Amino acid sequence: MDTKKSHVEKKNWIRTAESTSGVSLDSVIRDVTSHTEFYSFAEFLELSNIRDLKGQTTYKILEAFAYSDWKTVKQDQQIFNALDTKQLRKLKQLTVLGICSRERTVPLSLLRQEIEAKDDEEVEEVLLECIQNGTISGKINQKERNFKVVKTVSRDANPEEISQLLPQLEEILSTTRSVEKKIQDKIEALNKNRTEHISNQKVVYEVRKATDR
Repeated sequence: MDTKKSHVEKKNWIRTAESTSGVSLDSVIRDVTSHTEFYSFAEFLELSNIRDLKGQTTYKILEAFAYSDWKTVKQDQQIFNALDTKQLRKLKQLTVLGICSRERTVPLSLLRQEIEAKDDEEVEEVLLECIQNGTISGKINQKERNFKVVKTVSRDANPEEISQLLPQLEEILSTTRSVEKKIQDKIEALNKNRTEHISNQKVVYEVRKATDR
């Protein structure tokens, strides 16, 4: 949660991580990823001593909490088996947060499937935890068995996904500029026609005025 208090606390943890190494750093990452108010982790991944761990389990865990979800992490047993109970619960919350940030109405059955909850009660518990932590706001509709999302905080944006989106964004921008030019040309044509029409009306008026004399 990005409140002023949690922001200050995160900065303190970043400084701690930056000055730590070895087993102590593993412990710091474990505490950070299970922290109840932290839902973004890219700032930790930018630290040079953590970048040096790229490819190792500690780095993969931190990267998973920044960008991944329950089912994806579970496919990597090395990472999944290294997580404790608090981290596993946090991963479910992050997965729910990711889904709710993309959809405005989320079936509870979808959430149950994506976090592999044992029953609907666990799904509701995870949702309520997210609501209490301030990462999601909305309401559970018991009758329709879905969750109506009002707003969410943002998770970290995966640099690889951003790179993949760039060509699409450039294409959209190019199309937008093309449409904008066509609209501008149309406006200029309409203004020209309007000016010519007014000029013609003046000519007609002058001719009629001269004829009436």
